Amino acid sequence: MQNILFITIGTRDLQLPPQVQIEVQLFEHFEAGNVDTGKNHVVKRNDFLRHTQAILEAYDQLKDRVVFPMVEKSIELAGENIQEIVLVSTCQEPNDVQDTYFLGQFIRRRLHEKGFVVHEHPITFPPIDFEQLVEFFTNLYEMFIEYQIFFGNSGGTPDMRAASHFAGMFRNIQFITLQARTGQANMRNFDRQERLVLLHTIEKMLENFDYAGITQLPLSNNIISKYAEYALARMSLDFERANDIAQQLGITDWIVPENPKVNECETYFSAKIKLHQHAWADYLWRLFTIHDNIFVPYIEELLGGKVMHNPRTEHEEWRKLIAQHPELENYLRSKVLKNGSPLRWEEPNKFVYHQILRFFHERGDYLLTAELEDIHKNLLALGALRNAIAHNYKGINRQMIEEKLIGKTLPDGQPALEGFNRLLESYLDINAEDFGIYPKVNERILMEAR
Repeated sequence: MQNILFITIGTRDLQLPPQVQIEVQLFEHFEAGNVDTGKNHVVKRNDFLRHTQAILEAYDQLKDRVVFPMVEKSIELAGENIQEIVLVSTCQEPNDVQDTYFLGQFIRRRLHEKGFVVHEHPITFPPIDFEQLVEFFTNLYEMFIEYQIFFGNSGGTPDMRAASHFAGMFRNIQFITLQARTGQANMRNFDRQERLVLLHTIEKMLENFDYAGITQLPLSNNIISKYAEYALARMSLDFERANDIAQQLGITDWIVPENPKVNECETYFSAKIKLHQHAWADYLWRLFTIHDNIFVPYIEELLGGKVMHNPRTEHEEWRKLIAQHPELENYLRSKVLKNGSPLRWEEPNKFVYHQILRFFHERGDYLLTAELEDIHKNLLALGALRNAIAHNYKGINRQMIEEKLIGKTLPDGQPALEGFNRLLESYLDINAEDFGIYPKVNERILMEAR
């Protein structure tokens, strides 16, 4: 990566040593410096723009007589590999008497003569507009994104200096700080400050389980991203991917076992997080995933075979499984849905599962609990909402969900949505405060971030 040096031009960046003799008419553009410049003279601040224009016009007479202590010190500290320099002066529209544009032109010509490639990017708005300055420096950094940037920003306004720092966060820019009064200089980045900002950002993101956002942060610690990727995979029910990452991390306790009950709980924890994020459609999708599978373990036990959903064979495996129970098949053939259409018993689906459980319940071979019935009824009620979303581009919010749940049998004394979640948690034997593996993932991420 090639190095480049940025320099902001200030009013004291061109100085005249006291022993140097120049023509009287040129000397009139200078005045005595303060303690920061030693005995050197500086350009008069009163009508600075006019004085520097006159100095630029006398370039050939002055170029070997004036010095640039701050510019030269920045070049020295940036190192001998610097071949390109970006000068940032001010050239407001309309011009301000303190603009440093002509001084920047003088320095540009001198640096060019010394063999540097010089880029000029003047600021054309008031250099005290922090918001515009941040945007200006952000765009400037993007123009040179392939470079390792060193930045001597001691010249210019305090707002320019602050904005260059702010826009430079997480870009590994090496800022050169010069203290003219003491002659001290140092070069540093803002690693510590950036870590504090990242930590605060991560803490806020984890409050909302925003693992996708964490993967987009400028993290130097790759293991944080790995933890976030693990959580994302598990939340998406991609257990194969999650288990692969757990193996990479060496955390075997985080491997998700193949178990229908575990799958139900994992799907519910994922739904609970989506509810916490107010991602209503994602919350519903996970509930419907539970609904499509919640009866299956009982069906397989009662029928003595595995439920196979195989459209390629027109569900031949399923129909053979039903055929082993002639009374059940006759029972299913007689059933119709609430809309009057016949039950599609020839393929596995939640409506058939529920009727199968009712069949065995009525025979006394299985107890279809009120709890499971309530879950089924509520999810059926929400199904109409799902169809409206899927087929009519309808939006969705909490109120719409609760309107479908109102009037159903739910625990007393709670809003409908919380009551429905308590119902599911009771069935799944999950504590209301339990968010599964995700608090442990959050702890690991925060430990690494600190």
